Amino acid sequence: MGRERGETPSQMGLMVHRILEIGIGNSGPTGEEPTRPLPETWTRQSTSRLLDEVLIDEVFEELLPKGVDEDATREIVRTMLERIEAGPVGILSRGEEFEGNRVEGLRTEYPFTISNAVELGTLERNRWTPDGLEALARIDTATVDMDGSIDLILCSVSESNSTVRAVDLKTEQARSILDGNGRLIKTLGKTGSAPASKAETEMLLHHRLQLALYHRALERMESQRPQNERREVVRPAILVGVTGRLVEYPAEMFDSAQSELDTVLQTAARMALTTESPLSEFERRPAEEAQICRTCPFNQGAIPICGPQDE
Repeated sequence: MGRERGETPSQMGLMVHRILEIGIGNSGPTGEEPTRPLPETWTRQSTSRLLDEVLIDEVFEELLPKGVDEDATREIVRTMLERIEAGPVGILSRGEEFEGNRVEGLRTEYPFTISNAVELGTLERNRWTPDGLEALARIDTATVDMDGSIDLILCSVSESNSTVRAVDLKTEQARSILDGNGRLIKTLGKTGSAPASKAETEMLLHHRLQLALYHRALERMESQRPQNERREVVRPAILVGVTGRLVEYPAEMFDSAQSELDTVLQTAARMALTTESPLSEFERRPAEEAQICRTCPFNQGAIPICGPQDE
């Protein structure tokens, strides 16, 4: 199976995400109520359907593109689902403990909108006149609105605390399930939630801003609850599809990601609000992060006006 036969990583990921959204089990709280209040839909008990052939058939009929090797695709998808079911997410969704935590509620595909307050210092908006630029406004703060959807939220309880965590499913290197050549698949069978390879660390780094935003959305959600009903928002994790591992962000890496998110939001606000912003004010990405530049409007067209360093 390969892209030349119609399959793309995004289509593969969409199918696995859809099955996880519909089919993940939920053991609910052990008592009548969770340790901190949760919506009833988050605690409703359900049996896992991740390996339910009827559900898999329905999703394939809905999402599988024409011209794709269905047997190979089905093998990859089913293997991912088997590993997720056998891994920490499956364990937790069945009400069993993982690293001292037990899930008492969960939610898939949680939509959010978040307003981020950004400090700009003093930013001027000007207009041109024959006598030079004329100041129209001075802006000290701005608000950057963002929205998205979190793949999975796990609400857990331990001996000492009630927590909530954002989890993002990544299906990168799916082909390695067939040929065994991917770097991520080398950690198959590893235990614990710390990154166990350079490949896992690189995956965490690549998606750090996305997960920092998800974490911030959960912090905002919890801040709106009464103090005695709040859960601690713990560091997010990535669910690695090819191995089923749940990899948590290390503290230092995640603290850095949150600071970087603030810088990115500030830069976006300045670019949107200032009248003239020389490109020299905005640092170019290093060559190893060139994939970021491919999605930037300043790196589009026949003659891009910006791009990675050394290009």
